Amino acid sequence: MMLPLFPSPNMMAITVTPLKLLQKDHVNEFLQFGIPSITINHDTPHDKILWNRIATGSYQNLLVAPEQFFPEGGHIPRLALQLKVPKFAKRIGFFFVDETHFIVTAGEAQTGEKLPSRAVYGKPAEVLIQLPVSVPVALLLLPR
Repeated sequence: MMLPLFPSPNMMAITVTPLKLLQKDHVNEFLQFGIPSITINHDTPHDKILWNRIATGSYQNLLVAPEQFFPEGGHIPRLALQLKVPKFAKRIGFFFVDETHFIVTAGEAQTGEKLPSRAVYGKPAEVLIQLPVSVPVALLLLPR
């Protein structure tokens, strides 16, 4: 996920990562290599200055919980709203889905379940249609 960002300092990546611990670990790794990164999940403050920095491209990699793309309980997350801003969307140079096995294990109902545990993780295509057509997409999975 880092390699495409080195030659593209003006581009931003959105990396969908299902677990907060992974988001935090990835942010620390990216920061060690000089890539400004931030997690966006339910714990991200509604701080106007912070969201202005996100909107204006201060971060090169946004590590995002999948729930941040979809309305929930009548609330539209800030990132979902931000994707509709053309100037912001133009800066998106890469879209990564980390831990893609979660699409099946959490995004689809398993045997005996009526509903998936995290249905939004099974909807990456719904996010992709909100992005510019030119954005490369990578689904990442560790080999067994």
